[in-house]
Amino acid sequence: MELNKGKRGGTSVLKENKRVRIELRDSYLLLPSSLKDLCKAFEVSTQKGCFQHDKVNANNLEEFKDECLNYLKSDLKGLYEVIAVFYDKMIREYNMNINDYISLPALALGNYRSNFMSESADIPILRGRCEKDIRKAYYGGNVDVYKPILENGKSYDVNSLFPTAMLGDMPVGTPKYMYKPEIDKFFGYLHIETETPKHIDKPFLQINDEGKNISPVGKIKG
Repeated sequence: MELNKGKRGGTSVLKENKRVRIELRDSYLLLPSSLKDLCKAFEVSTQKGCFQHDKVNANNLEEFKDECLNYLKSDLKGLYEVIAVFYDKMIREYNMNINDYISLPALALGNYRSNFMSESADIPILRGRCEKDIRKAYYGGNVDVYKPILENGKSYDVNSLFPTAMLGDMPVGTPKYMYKPEIDKFFGYLHIETETPKHIDKPFLQINDEGKNISPVGKIKG
């Protein structure tokens, strides 16, 4: 049997003068969640089983062979059922074949362009200086850990702030450069120079310095 590399990570197998193409894909790219959660969410008949991995070692593997194989078979069957349900749902509701997309973002974009995007709309492809300048605005988020202290008061926790913010307006369309715009009428990306007071204990304005996100005090720009 001769193996030849194919495109997109697939492998062509030459057997008895017949070429069969086998393509391996990572289901996690389309369904980024644990198998246990996926089986519950899709309500498939085969649910994720339980297995005490720490009790198996090289010396007693044969002893737990049947239990281990049944566990693995259950995992494979459950994942197959999840993908089948997902496939049928996308075909039935959106006429989208998940096999044409290698990741969930690609599938979401394809679904949007096929079923929700108007014919007059356009998604510009940004390149060159414009793309580089916009990418400079994406730093990632700050993650700080604090020990809360409360005396004679009430505490409130807010869930899903990020998804809520994503429901607001986002910059779209073909961008154009502006110099000294009217800030109260401007919507987009800004390159600014400002100054953070040096007495602030926990500054929150970020800049990217040689690949690292920092929140300095004093004069900054970005």
